[in-house]
Amino acid sequence: MNSYEWDKHGFVILEQFFRPEELDDLSQLASQNVVKGGPDVYPTFALAQYDLIQAAHIRELPYLARMSEAVEKVMGTPISFYNSLYLEVHADKADAKPGLGWHQDTASFAILEKGTSACFCWTIIENSLDDGQGTLELILRQKVTELTGCDLRERCVVVFDTADLAKRHGIDLRWKAKYLLLDAITYQILSFFDTPMEQFAERPVLRRGDLLICNRDIMHRSAPTKAEKGERSALTMRFVDPKARYNGCLDDGVPLYMYGVYHGSKLWQRLVKEKRGAYVVENNGATAAA
Repeated sequence: MNSYEWDKHGFVILEQFFRPEELDDLSQLASQNVVKGGPDVYPTFALAQYDLIQAAHIRELPYLARMSEAVEKVMGTPISFYNSLYLEVHADKADAKPGLGWHQDTASFAILEKGTSACFCWTIIENSLDDGQGTLELILRQKVTELTGCDLRERCVVVFDTADLAKRHGIDLRWKAKYLLLDAITYQILSFFDTPMEQFAERPVLRRGDLLICNRDIMHRSAPTKAEKGERSALTMRFVDPKARYNGCLDDGVPLYMYGVYHGSKLWQRLVKEKRGAYVVENNGATAAA
């Protein structure tokens, strides 16, 4: 484990947690289960897919069960597997698909009850990008509070580049500032700031086999890459309190894409069937103790 601390920084890195043969197994699992040509979960990536890893895999694969136990130990609280997201970045598409900008994981965490204990884990399966980039950058929660006055533990927010917002969605707020901060639940513009958040980013060295465990409120992004060849594949796995419940914010008429839940994904299909206040984790959800 490197110098980052869970209580102080909100994330830790378990260096070389996965062995090469375990990553090879994950890579093979991905090649078998990835749906080519499926719905665009995140159009900013070459390929993205929810639920590549499921609760049954946590129970069946010893190294994923070991990961679940490590997460529970770091958090100091019981956890259950929630969902997963598999991402690929390809150098030949890097200019058109640079990855996600600064954000929290709204797709998972904005829809949980306030105060729910949750985290996400991120690991590189393969990284052959010739510039070695394309891994995660993070911003400490106290720095975001200093910049914006927003306590990320109390809400889930998304930081938009205003030029990108105008280009993608026709919402032109460039006269306000370069960046804007939106609350993913209320849609209210909470704060504007001109200082590029890149100036405050933590850029830990993340290698194939390292396991990054982050608190639910950590703001992060995919680091930009100018690679001319190669690709990077990564896996995000999320864990929540076994008694976690949805917060009821998914009212009729509210577009789920505002929460980062994209039409056609398995997460979309599940959420539209859930009732308000439903439990997040099913009875057969894998836990560290399973």
